[in-house]
Amino acid sequence: MITNRHLEYIVSVLFIVLGTYIISQAVGYGYVDRGAPLAGFFPFWVGMGMVVLSLINITQLHRAQFHTQEISLSEMGKVALASVLMIAFILSSLYFGMVISAFFLMVSIGILFGTGGKRFYIMLTAISVAMTVFLFIVFKQLLQVPLL
Repeated sequence: MITNRHLEYIVSVLFIVLGTYIISQAVGYGYVDRGAPLAGFFPFWVGMGMVVLSLINITQLHRAQFHTQEISLSEMGKVALASVLMIAFILSSLYFGMVISAFFLMVSIGILFGTGGKRFYIMLTAISVAMTVFLFIVFKQLLQVPLL
C-alpha cells in the first residue's frame, strides 16, 4: 500500500518537474514587449506557481506530524481509470469535438466517483448538459474557437 504522505511527495516532485518545464518553454515565447504581455506570460506564472506551491507542500510535509492513511488499490484503480478517461477525452475530441467529448468525460467521471442513486444521476446529467452548453457558448460564440 502507498500512503497519502508518500503520494503527496511524489506528486509534488512531479509538479516541480512539470512546472520547471513549463517555465523553460514559456520563456521561449517571450514575456513582455512594450508593456504588453506576450504568449509566455501566463504559462510562466502558472509554471512558477506550480513550482512554488509544490515546494511549500513538501516543506509542510516535512514539518507535519499527522496520521498517514493508506490508499486502497480500488481507489488507485479509480484514479487510473479517470486518467484513461481523460486520455479518451483528448482522443475523442479529435473526432467528435471538444464540447461533446467533455460531456461524456463529465458523465463518465461522475459515474466513476459518484454516490449513485436516481437523484444523483439526474443531477449529474443536468450539470453535465449545463456545462456543455456553457462551454459551447464560451468557446464557439464568445471566443469563436472552431470546435471541430
